[in-house]
This record gives sequence, C-alpha cells and structure tokens, in this order.
Amino acid sequence: MRLGVLDVGSNTVHLLVVDAHPGARPLPAHSHKVELRLAQLLDEDGAIGPQGIDRLIAVVHDALQAAED
Repeated sequence: MRLGVLDVGSNTVHLLVVDAHPGARPLPAHSHKVELRLAQLLDEDGAIGPQGIDRLIAVVHDALQAAED
C-alpha cells in the first residue's frame, strides 16, 4: 500500500510518500519538500495574511501534483 503524509510547517511543506506493508517497516518512495517561510507572511495580528494564503495554496497544489505523479 502506498501512503502519503503532508507536513505543513511554518518554514517548509514536506510531502513524504512511502510503501507500507503489514509487519514491515515503511519504505520511502518519494519526498517533495518546498521552503514556504509562512511565518514571514503573517499579518500584524499573527494570522496568515493574503500573500501567505496564496503561497500556501500554491505549495499544497504542487505537493498534490507530485503525489499524483
């Protein structure tokens, strides 16, 4: 079975795809990591600003494309 995990952090977005089999250790199949620096795109209230939202959507979309490939 192939599984993917998308880790969205304040600095990077990391997609890790593994092949998993019952009783066995997961084997990495693909890794896609993009620098996001979301913390630099916060507004004065500490919320994600419009630029940050647009960037996050674009990076998640790219990760989706990588997962589908």
